[in-house]
Amino acid sequence: MPPKPQLTEEEKIALKKEKKLQKKLEKERKQKQIKVDYLTREIKYGQLTVSRHEKNWRRMLIDITLPRMREDLQFAWHNFERVVDTKDFTISLLMDELGEAEEQYLMNFRQHCDNIDLLIRRFRDRLDDLKDDYEDSLNKLQAACEEEQNVYQQTISDGEDYLKMMIYGLDQDMREYEKKVRSTYLSRIDEDQRDYNDIIQTLRMDLENALTNLWNKSKKFVKDFEKQTAQRKQNYLALLEQDNAVQAQIRQNLRRMAKNANLLKNLREENTELIRSRTEKLNSYDNERLYLANCFGTLKKILKEDVGIDDQNISLVTILSNDIMDFLNKIGGKGERILKLSAVCRKFETKEEKVLPFPLPEPKNVVDAEADDNEPLSLENDTFNAVAELDLFWQRVAQKDASRYSLNEEREFLIRENDILKRRLHKYCQCVSCPGTLTVEEKQPTTRGPVSVSDGNFEMRKYKCFDFNL
Repeated sequence: MPPKPQLTEEEKIALKKEKKLQKKLEKERKQKQIKVDYLTREIKYGQLTVSRHEKNWRRMLIDITLPRMREDLQFAWHNFERVVDTKDFTISLLMDELGEAEEQYLMNFRQHCDNIDLLIRRFRDRLDDLKDDYEDSLNKLQAACEEEQNVYQQTISDGEDYLKMMIYGLDQDMREYEKKVRSTYLSRIDEDQRDYNDIIQTLRMDLENALTNLWNKSKKFVKDFEKQTAQRKQNYLALLEQDNAVQAQIRQNLRRMAKNANLLKNLREENTELIRSRTEKLNSYDNERLYLANCFGTLKKILKEDVGIDDQNISLVTILSNDIMDFLNKIGGKGERILKLSAVCRKFETKEEKVLPFPLPEPKNVVDAEADDNEPLSLENDTFNAVAELDLFWQRVAQKDASRYSLNEEREFLIRENDILKRRLHKYCQCVSCPGTLTVEEKQPTTRGPVSVSDGNFEMRKYKCFDFNL
C-alpha cells in the first residue's frame, strides 16, 4: 500500500474547506428535496380535500334539488289537471255547437229540398206554358200562311179570269163591230178596211202592250209572292230549328234534372252515412273521455297516496334531522373541550417549539458524518436533536389542528344544510303550528371566545435572531 502523500497546512485547510462546502451543498440539496416532497404531499392532500368537498357539495345540491323537483312535479300535475278540465269544457262546448250545427244543417237541408221541389214545379209549369204558347203561335202562323196562300191563289185566278174575259169581250166587240161595219158600210169596205186594219193594228198594239204590262205585273206578283213565300219558309225553318233546339234543351234539362235527382239521392245517402259515422266517432270519443276520466281519477288517487307517503317521510326526516342535530351538538361540545385542551397545551410550549412547530428530522448517518468531519457544528447538532425529539408531539398537534378545522367546516356545512332542510320542510308543509326554525345566523353566538392559534411565520420572525441552519 503506497504511503499517503504528505500535505501542507494550506492544502489541508483547502481540502477541509472543500469538504465542508460539499457537505453544505449536499445538505442544501437534501433540504430542497424535503421541501419538494412536503409540497407534493400537501398538493395531494389538497386534491383529496377538494374532491371530498366536491362530493359533499354535489350531495348537498342533490338534496336541495329533490324538493324543487317535487314542487315542479306537483306544479306540472296541477297544470295537467287544469289543461284536462279545460279540454273537457272545450269538448262539451264543441259538442253543443256540433249539435246546433247539425240541427241548422238539417233545417237548411229541408229548406233546400223544398226550394228545389218548388223550382222544379215552377220550371215544369213554365215549360208547359211555353209549349202551349209555342203551339198556339205555330197554329196561328200556319193558319195565316194558308190564308195568305189562298188569297194569293184567288187573286191569281181572278186575274186570269179577268184577262180571259177581256180577250173574249174584245173578240165579241170586234165581231159585233165587223158585223155592224159590214152591215152599215158595205160600200166603204176598202176604205173602212184600211181604217179597220189600222184600228185593229192600233188596238192590237195597245192590247199587246196592256197584255205585256199585265203579264209583267203578273210575273212580278208571282216573283214577289215566291220571294215572300221563300222568306216565310226560311222564317218557318228558323222557327222549326228553334223549336228543335228548344226541344233538345228541354230533353237536356230533363236529363240534367234526372242526373240532379240521382245526385241528390246520393248526397242524401252520403249525408246519412256521414251522420252515422259522426255518431260512431262521437260515441268513441265519449268512451275515450270516460276512460281518460277513470285514468285521471286513478292517477289522482295514486298521487294522493304518494302525498300521504311523502308527509310520513317528511315527518321521519324531521325526526331524524332533530336526532342528527342533537348528535352534532354533542360532537360540538366534545370539539370545544378538545380546543380548550389544545389551547392549554399551547400555553406550555417552549421557544424552540414555537420556532419549530414542524421539525424536519435528519438521517442519523448524516448527523454522524457531520460530527466526525466538522467538530465546530456540534452545538447546532445538539440543538437540532433536542428539537427533533418533539416530532411526534407536533405531528399530533398538526393532526388535531387539521381535525379541528375539518370539524368546524363540517359543522358549519351541516348547520347550513339542516337549516335549508328545515326551511324547505316548513315551506313544503306550510305548517303554522310548527315552531319557528332558526337560521344559521341566529344560531351563531354573538360573542366568540378567544381561540389560541399560533402563527409559525410570526414566531419565526420574532425569533429570527436564532440561526439553527435548517
